[in-house]
This record gives sequence, structure tokens and C-alpha cells, in this order.
Amino acid sequence: MEKLGNGKEVDGLGVAILRQRPKNITHAQGSSYLGVVLEQLGILEWNHKAKGIKYRIIHRPNSIDELKKIMNAKAA
Repeated sequence: MEKLGNGKEVDGLGVAILRQRPKNITHAQGSSYLGVVLEQLGILEWNHKAKGIKYRIIHRPNSIDELKKIMNAKAA
């Protein structure tokens, strides 16, 4: 997270979140949890590395309603 704070982090999920709320490092730290959740929902694919984690979008929901359906289906 130090890299997020000093602007040296490689573009990724954490940086994308930080751009939505600049200077809110705590908010951007949620990316480590969000990536896992989105992977479990079948939206992202993880590169299976502990260091140099990368995600690839494998399913982009077309709407918030579609995302809600995906989430509800996984919760059932």
C-alpha cells in the first residue's frame, strides 16, 4: 500500500479504485478483497501469483441488474 500512497503502484484494481477517491488509501486497500469476490463471481480471472497479482476480465456484466443477478445466483 506504500506504493499506492506515493503514486508508484502499477496500474491495476487498487489504482482504479484510488482514482475514484484520490488520497483515500484505505478505500483502495479494499481492492485485495474485491478482486477475490469478483473472481468468485466469475467476473475476473486471477493469475495465481502471490506477488505480482493480476486480474483479467472474463465476464463484464452489461448492467447493475445483471451484476445483482450474478451475485444472487452465487449466494443461493
